[in-house]
Amino acid sequence: MPLRLTTSFLLVTLFAGHALASDDERKYIDLQPDDEHACNLSNGFITSPTLSLMTSAFKDTSLDQFATLATISKVIEAGCPIDEPDAAGLTPLHAAIMYDLPELVELYLNMGADPKVRIQAPGRPIDQLDAYAFAELMAADSKGETRIREIIALLAAHQAAR
Repeated sequence: MPLRLTTSFLLVTLFAGHALASDDERKYIDLQPDDEHACNLSNGFITSPTLSLMTSAFKDTSLDQFATLATISKVIEAGCPIDEPDAAGLTPLHAAIMYDLPELVELYLNMGADPKVRIQAPGRPIDQLDAYAFAELMAADSKGETRIREIIALLAAHQAAR
């Protein structure tokens, strides 16, 4: 029976030297660059865009956020596609919106992320939403407990500057 591990668990284990993982779990976790610029990480069982994994890692406050930001910047500067969707159809910008991370929304916008790219999640209510519509959906569901209004303001400022 295959193990079902969350991205956060994968990243915590990856960055913590595998201290939390059993031998059976390690074969699902040993993520290595899958290409020349480390745009994707793979362990032979799963492959995921590095930017997606780093976006998820940034929300985990037990990890070094400075190192995560440095990795994100290096991967983008190496030429990795900033708008590449993950398996759920979300770009890193969409993920930063979902995780309520205005710091990353601003970084991704400043580094060239396109807020008009649509989520690719056929059959799901978020399918075909761009970053603006997705942020509004997240705001409607937030009950005022998030930083989503800051994210919406960043998106609006970005749109106005174009």
